[in-house]
Amino acid sequence: NVEGVEPHLEPDAETGGLTIHRAQFAELEGRWDLVMYHHSLEHVADPRRVLATVRGWLREPDGVLVVEVPNVDSTAQAPAHRFHFAHLYSFNPATLAALGESVGFSTSRCEVSGDGGNVTCLFRRGEGGARPVEGLPENVRRTRDVLRRHTALRHYLPATPYAPAAFTALAVRATRTARN
Repeated sequence: NVEGVEPHLEPDAETGGLTIHRAQFAELEGRWDLVMYHHSLEHVADPRRVLATVRGWLREPDGVLVVEVPNVDSTAQAPAHRFHFAHLYSFNPATLAALGESVGFSTSRCEVSGDGGNVTCLFRRGEGGARPVEGLPENVRRTRDVLRRHTALRHYLPATPYAPAAFTALAVRATRTARN
């Protein structure tokens, strides 16, 4: 069975046959094999509490949590767009994995999207308890260096930010040529 949660669901909204609960996060109870939390964790006031709560929802011993968040180390966006006003927290693979492990998850895999813009971690509920966070000082230094080097000038000088627009222009031109 697939179920969803949407706190702002309109009472007559079409759900495509899926069971969608109109509820706030704190109101949920249940046991699930898989919970997916996409582009939400960066918006909550206490992401550690959220992950601890989700861990309690997962079936023992093999429940899985998939979390995807924007990658603070990304250079895909212009530096001025790095910190969104609604993002209360920023993550990279090391900090997201450490957060999950701090509440008792084991990290099965953490990956960065092809453009570097997102981090996706797959956590398993496991049997263990919370583990201490280690190795983050070096991660802080590395992230600080990425943020310092990613200037507007460095972002806009290479062709990378323009590649999607250039590809679109070529595709439009090719389509027009094919029609004529």
